[in-house]
Amino acid sequence: MECYILKSITRIQKSKIPKKSKIFGIQKLYNNFLAFEPRKLTFSRKAQAEIVGFIIIVIIVVVGIMFMLFMNKDDGIDNKSNLFDSQLSQSLLNVISRTQTSCETQLSNIIADCFEEKNICDVDSCELAKEELEKVMQDTLILWGKPFHLFATQRDLNKIDLINGECDHFTEKSSSGYIFISSEEYDVVLSLDICKN
Repeated sequence: MECYILKSITRIQKSKIPKKSKIFGIQKLYNNFLAFEPRKLTFSRKAQAEIVGFIIIVIIVVVGIMFMLFMNKDDGIDNKSNLFDSQLSQSLLNVISRTQTSCETQLSNIIADCFEEKNICDVDSCELAKEELEKVMQDTLILWGKPFHLFATQRDLNKIDLINGECDHFTEKSSSGYIFISSEEYDVVLSLDICKN
């Protein structure tokens, strides 16, 4: 604004207006300049303060989002591993229930007979079930280095209990799977827990 006034004053001085009019015009411009109150400065300071506050909020939000992404980065891998182990335990139990043994009997039937205290192929069904389950586990989870706890229960009775590594009822599990095997009295629950390494 000040620059505009100075340019106007120099133009008036260079023009060919009589001296008396020049002075009157300059005086009028000068009076207008003095009467001007710079109100815009107070508004611009408020606007600057708001912009600075907004920028600070945006920076805090961005840092928070980056922190959350950084902290959750490893959880994605662990969740995929848990999902894989969960599917693995359930799939392995389904395979175990349909596995044919050397006695031409399904392993699920041998496990059910174990709770009914029957003999199969002139062998105690519980011993045969443990032997067959150990073979399956040896070729799968033990070979892959995964700690597990495989157990069969009927009500509160537990007759089959296989543990590999540091894995029991109190260890943190990455997944669990179970199937029900029909029996004459009560269903047998065959459970497989895969523990965290």
